[in-house]
Amino acid sequence: MSSQKGIAHIILLVVLLAGLALGVYLVQQRTNLFSKAFSNDKSVQQLTNELVSLNSLAGRSAQDDEQISKMLAVATKRKDKLLMEAEEDPQLFLDHARLVSSRTDFPGDIQKYIEEEKTLQGYFDARHIDSFDEQKSRKVFFIRTKEENIQLFFVSPPDNVINNSKIEVTGVYLSNRAVLQSSISNERYGVRVVQGGEGQFPTLGTIKVAVFLINYSDNPGELVSRETVKKLVFSDDRSTSKFFEETSFGQLKMTGDVYGYFTIPKRNPNDPQSSCPFLFYEEETQKLAKKQGIKVDDYDSLVFVLTGSGDGCGFGGMATLGGKPGLVDIKLYRAPQVYTHELGHNLGVDHANLLKCGLTSVDDYSRCLPINQRFFRGIEYGDRYDIMGYSSGFNQFNAPHKIAVNWISGGKVQEVTADGIYTITVPLETNIDNGIYVLKIPKANSNEHYYLSLRKKMGFDSDLPQGVVDGVSVHIWDGIISHPTLFVDTTPGSSAILTEDFADAGLKDGNYFYDSVNKIQVKQLIHSGDSVSLEVKFNVQTSPSNPIPPIPSPTSMKGWAVTANPVCQNGNRPIGQGNIYYTVWPRVPYNLNNPLQWVYPEASPGAQTAVIYTDNDANNVYVGFKDEKGNSLVPIDKPPDPNIEYGKYFNLQTPLARWNRALVPNWPPVIKINFRAPDSWCN
Repeated sequence: MSSQKGIAHIILLVVLLAGLALGVYLVQQRTNLFSKAFSNDKSVQQLTNELVSLNSLAGRSAQDDEQISKMLAVATKRKDKLLMEAEEDPQLFLDHARLVSSRTDFPGDIQKYIEEEKTLQGYFDARHIDSFDEQKSRKVFFIRTKEENIQLFFVSPPDNVINNSKIEVTGVYLSNRAVLQSSISNERYGVRVVQGGEGQFPTLGTIKVAVFLINYSDNPGELVSRETVKKLVFSDDRSTSKFFEETSFGQLKMTGDVYGYFTIPKRNPNDPQSSCPFLFYEEETQKLAKKQGIKVDDYDSLVFVLTGSGDGCGFGGMATLGGKPGLVDIKLYRAPQVYTHELGHNLGVDHANLLKCGLTSVDDYSRCLPINQRFFRGIEYGDRYDIMGYSSGFNQFNAPHKIAVNWISGGKVQEVTADGIYTITVPLETNIDNGIYVLKIPKANSNEHYYLSLRKKMGFDSDLPQGVVDGVSVHIWDGIISHPTLFVDTTPGSSAILTEDFADAGLKDGNYFYDSVNKIQVKQLIHSGDSVSLEVKFNVQTSPSNPIPPIPSPTSMKGWAVTANPVCQNGNRPIGQGNIYYTVWPRVPYNLNNPLQWVYPEASPGAQTAVIYTDNDANNVYVGFKDEKGNSLVPIDKPPDPNIEYGKYFNLQTPLARWNRALVPNWPPVIKINFRAPDSWCN
């Protein structure tokens, strides 16, 4: 019996010991898991300290493979985090790159994961990468050496280095990337121009363009014909060539050829993991073209059309920014706008962007969208009335872009530095020898200028909105060709939809544009289709008030639906003419107690609709709510705009204290208006 008890005690002891061992194991595993999680979240500084500590231990036992393995894991994580910083914040990378001077203290297997200072010579390559669908863009910089192409990241991006210049760069190098402070040679990490290359890309005269159609060896199909691309780029009435001839007033003409197909590998054999090796694609295509006897060096610009799929190239187009030769890569190969946009970058210009500062036309950039940009650029591609904006449009260069490439120069640009009345005598699209195309006003707080111009519906600009050609267009630019322009909305808040808000961006007769930061006021006095007179004042301390801007029609934004019913003078409906639909957008939050404009109350039971209606001759306008029986419940005695005619807009300004939400069942209400139809519509 006692022996059985002894055996039981032994079994119990074994179980307890096993449980204890299991518990210790689980605790260790849990600790390891937490340790790994913590390691993944460590900062670059923590990983640097850990790597230095591990290296000091490895120094005592250099053959300790386990220690080297730990160092390798930490060095890899640290490298990955540093490379992210290089792309997102190059200055932070330089602040954290603390191991440059002690790199050789680490084992050879670890050194390739640690940053080093290098001086390299090669050729400068600056590119714009355009992702039109996402409305995103980025500039990338490279130095092309005999051995490799190294991407450069700048704390302050370069403006003074011409593409294809031979350069010497000193920077902090890590994993095929180099980080520099700026393009100024006297910085510790900077650029020195050794030889200036072939100069800037020509913007005047005749340029010669070669287009190369490319497919990949894993699927060498021909997705677009040479004839189609030739029409898009050179020969159609709305081709890239015709565009540049028109927008430059005939000062830039384009000729060229289409070649291909050229079949190349999809992956660079020297870097098979690389996604979208576009530099490799360009080099391979030029080699094949030269073998076929094509004189590649005779062309000013080389356009590479990448027709294959699965290459990892997620952009619509990409181009070098100025310099010779110009290089362009195209993925959206059936749109002439994309070829034109990218060749615009070859000319040296950046994007046509938007300035959006809420309900203010212009403000300190810290209060404008998008916020927290490292270098403020406004809303990318936002100026849809310039081909260098969103590429679905096909409109001429804006005023500062035409100035940047010397298509408008000299006495055609008038600088304004004193109060006075000034006249723009020539629209931006018209080609004449004399006259004022642009007024240039200093914007002191940001070291920029306002550029005021008049647009006209003609040629490639035939589809401009009426709200753009009705008055002056205002742009901001700092005078550096490789920097973006900013389009200013002089009537902000007329639509909740950004693109529609800028459809009436032009200044209107009697309206003001006011810069509250620099105290500049511009009033449009009168305009015709070919000229506009403006009053410019400096040192204006108080903001003038504009009339409520007209609402563009038609529009898809949510608001009050307005049906405009055309009526002939005899009271009949015009034959074959339907209603015209407007929408009124509420400009302020609903407040029953204040006589504000454009109300948007909550839904509540009561009357049937809110109605605006006129006499048949459109001389009188009546506004009121109607109940189910058609009875007017809240008549409005005297609307401000009693005359409604075809093509005119109306403002609804009424004392809201008389408007009771209980009377209105469904919002937005239906607003109906009769207007006098043009005589051509009536029998």
